[in-house]
Amino acid sequence: MLNSNIKYLPTIITKQLCSIEITRNIRVLKAKSGSLTLKLIRDGENELFLHSAYHPEREAERFIQGQELVQVDNILLIGFGLGYHVDKIVSNLRQGQRLKIVIINPDIFKMALKTKDLEDILGDERVEIIFDVEPDQLSKKLDVFFKSLTGTNNKLIIHQQSVELIDQRFLFLKDILQEIKISRFNNTRLKQFIEYNINKNLSLINDCVGINKFKDLFKNIPIFIVAAGPSLDKNIDHLKLIKERGVIIVVDTALPLLLKRQIWPDFVVSIEPIDYIYQHVFKNYPLLDIPLLHSLSTSHQLLSNYQGRKIIGLSKKDLLMDKIATIVNKGRILTGGTVAITALDFAYNLGGKPIIFVGQDFAFGDNGQTHATDTFYQKRKLDPAHLRKIPGISGKDVYTSTNYYLYLRSFEKYIATNPTEYIDATEGGAMIKGTKIKDLTLVIQDYCNYSVRKSELINKLFAKKQQVQIPNDQLKELLERGLCK
Repeated sequence: MLNSNIKYLPTIITKQLCSIEITRNIRVLKAKSGSLTLKLIRDGENELFLHSAYHPEREAERFIQGQELVQVDNILLIGFGLGYHVDKIVSNLRQGQRLKIVIINPDIFKMALKTKDLEDILGDERVEIIFDVEPDQLSKKLDVFFKSLTGTNNKLIIHQQSVELIDQRFLFLKDILQEIKISRFNNTRLKQFIEYNINKNLSLINDCVGINKFKDLFKNIPIFIVAAGPSLDKNIDHLKLIKERGVIIVVDTALPLLLKRQIWPDFVVSIEPIDYIYQHVFKNYPLLDIPLLHSLSTSHQLLSNYQGRKIIGLSKKDLLMDKIATIVNKGRILTGGTVAITALDFAYNLGGKPIIFVGQDFAFGDNGQTHATDTFYQKRKLDPAHLRKIPGISGKDVYTSTNYYLYLRSFEKYIATNPTEYIDATEGGAMIKGTKIKDLTLVIQDYCNYSVRKSELINKLFAKKQQVQIPNDQLKELLERGLCK
């Protein structure tokens, strides 16, 4: 059976399959219906079934029925199992559709090849197997596919039982899949707000300077990114020492903490599409003139009421923004999940070196605090019993949530792919890979050695004649073409 099946696979995959040894306690047995199913036994007692112990085919039918695959062109399936759900998808594929299957359990895949006739799946030209025994190589292969998932013609399907039985070497995929799930949930939850904001904010776009004008404005200048983690209480006052010798970028929730202490940041960043940031933060400072970095989907109420200077960046990795960017030449900024990643991308765009993190905990305080004192989240606490432990900056484990952990991973991935000097001056929270840990006062002492005339540089840039204005008829055309609906 194995030889019959592998003839449909690329040579590179068959060679890797030969090296796979089935070391886990995996048993193939008959279900009540007479079909084969599979059971994994962990720790001698804990049993997990990959498919139904009664009727795997019916289970596969129910699984596929709720997927809505008719209108999509490309399907990315995570988890092959013994192929029951795969067979159901393939039998319903139309001619133009393509199915890519990610193998996350190489040993189970080999077991399937040895025990089941998979010719109808593997021999179908519309099916592609994404396989590698090396986690790093598999991750690279997946990257391009995950980036395409925002398109309306692409569909991600996750076979959850395969994920539950995932090979230990591929556990990183669990985090990636969780990140995608959260992103999907947020996109669904925020969709109406995002669409409303984009439609409304297009009319304001000519009043904003594009982020592309800020490229390398502060090249090789220390840039401090201030977030609202609980540890910010410990060293926030040290930020007063920076003055004109470094640039301060603050995320929206941390802004009141700085203003209360007469610390004036050089930029504030807000990408929140819902109005609560405006209501709890910006509404309290109606005459604020700190340059505000935002995206096209940032709360329209905030942008229409903000009296200060505004900087816009169209979101990266967004197909809608790709289309708008063909007319609106304002530059791109990374958004998604946490406003801190937007601030980080901005600091890198400014040419900052080093880039210093302050209050960037990605974890909770000793008593479960989620944010620093004086933020509107200050009373929020979480029970550590429902959190996960990760390595902390102090050498001890700290507690974090799934969301925070995924934000941490995004940070670490950004740092790994955008080389410069990164310093973590946060006095608590999670360890951030790729950063050098250093006390904030020592950072200021070692790096903030001369005045950079930052206010003058920022004012001069805003005073320049703005790039060509986008005609109202073109903005109207964007709306009429339905790009923002």
